[in-house]
Amino acid sequence: MKLLFAPFAARGPSLGGKPSPKDYPNPKELCELLEKDHEVIQLGGNDDVQVAKDVRRNLPHEQVCELIKWSDTGVCVDSYLQHAFWERRKKAIVLFGISDPIIFGHPENVNLLR
Repeated sequence: MKLLFAPFAARGPSLGGKPSPKDYPNPKELCELLEKDHEVIQLGGNDDVQVAKDVRRNLPHEQVCELIKWSDTGVCVDSYLQHAFWERRKKAIVLFGISDPIIFGHPENVNLLR
């Protein structure tokens, strides 16, 4: 499978550059498991730690949409990527921590809570 992986949420001004509480706590370990059997591209921002062999940073929406078309699915935290998958009518696996998937998720996705 071809997977897009986004284990980190954006760090807004209110966080003062600190990690988001939505970030997945074990991104490297999960990515290593995924990369054993799948082609993985990590999407993220400049401040995100690289956990995949292939990482793409700060892509414009059009390039993200092209990668979504390329991929079979995505694995991400409650972030922009799950909504971009929904917009393109593709399912994603969403790792929810502090957010409520009933409020912020899409029922078409596989929403994993804590």
